[in-house]
Parts: sequence; structure tokens; C-alpha cells
Amino acid sequence: KSLVSTLITLLEQPADESCHLACLETLRVLSRDKDHLEEVFTPEVLASLAHTAELTVEEEDVICEGFKEDKAKVIVEAQKALCNLIYNSPVVQRTCSSNGCVEGVMLRLKLYGSPSLPHDVKFFDMRMLFLLTALCADTRPRVRTEQHGLVYLRETLDLILKLCEERSQQEPRTTPSR
Repeated sequence: KSLVSTLITLLEQPADESCHLACLETLRVLSRDKDHLEEVFTPEVLASLAHTAELTVEEEDVICEGFKEDKAKVIVEAQKALCNLIYNSPVVQRTCSSNGCVEGVMLRLKLYGSPSLPHDVKFFDMRMLFLLTALCADTRPRVRTEQHGLVYLRETLDLILKLCEERSQQEPRTTPSR
């Protein structure tokens, strides 16, 4: 518990991205251990991880701020730790369902078409949304109605299909030799 507290303290202080990355990698490893997760990863720790994953920011901040490569790595590591914790603990599932993580993921889902949003961030947002809606039944209606989840997921799917179609049209076509 004291190790996690120390790591979170380091994360909350301005430091080099590599320091934050090392802290998050350690937290991710610790998040795989199912024993005593609720005692070690308190709601405060989860809130700090959500903040590091930039899931608790306002819409204007998400839109205006670009994603630098080093910052994206930090965001992804925080997302990985959160995904592990959500998968391994019903208490964490309930906490993350109500601490702004769902809203943060849905907010970023609106930016799915932005080229400045790295693929890994998109991937782990989708993973987190899947885990929270699959494992925490109370989250499903909120995502569907309050967050208009089906609309945004359908738009995202349409965008992905459109990008795949454009890529396939750009690739040179080869005919099989007989």
C-alpha cells in the first residue's frame, strides 16, 4: 500500500514523462495481483489514475490539447492499469463507473476521427468501455441513454469502415496469376 501511495505521489508531481511512465508501469504490474486490490487501490488512487489517463478533463481541454507522443504513452499506461483493475475487481468496477471514467471515455469517443488521437489511446478507451459495460450492469443504461453511447459507437464504427474502405481503394490491386 505504501508503494502505491509513493507512486501516486510521484505521478501527481510535475516530472519527466519517463518518470511517470516508470511509475505507471509498476502500478500496472501491481494491478494484476487480485489479492487486496480494494485495500491498495483506493478511490483516491483510482481518481489519480483516471486523471493521469486524462479521463477527468473538460471537453474544451480534450479538443484543444494535442497528444504528444510521450504524453500518449503515459495516458496508455494509465489506461492499461485501469483496465487491469476493472477486470480484476468488482469494487473498482463500481468506483470507475461513477468517478468520471465512463464520461471521459465517451468524451474522447467523440474525437475518434481526430488524427491527433493515437491509436493506442483509442484502443484502450474501447477496452475500458467494454469492461465497464460488460462487468457493471448499472453502467449500460447510463452509457446508452445519458451518454448517447449507441450513437457515438455507431458513428465510430462508420468512421472505421470508411477508413478501411479508403485504404483498400488506395492499395494497388494485384490480380492472381493463373
